[in-house]
Amino acid sequence: MSTGSGTDTMVLEGIVKLATTVAGSPSVGDPVYLESSAPGRATATAPTGSGQYVRLLGYMVDTTNNLVYFSPDKTWIKLT
Repeated sequence: MSTGSGTDTMVLEGIVKLATTVAGSPSVGDPVYLESSAPGRATATAPTGSGQYVRLLGYMVDTTNNLVYFSPDKTWIKLT
């Protein structure tokens, strides 16, 4: 995330505005996952394919403004 001042910042936890819409038409309160098929994107649908990883990023706060309570789980699961 860039602040516009030429300084990069990092968010460990908190409300973030995503640059793109969360895939899967989430509702407020729905979990948001890291997208397996499009790296760097977020989705409301947990990956299900063999060899994909499931990683919870946080929860949807505002669908209109792409706001997510970012609190990534420290664990991930590889599907077989």
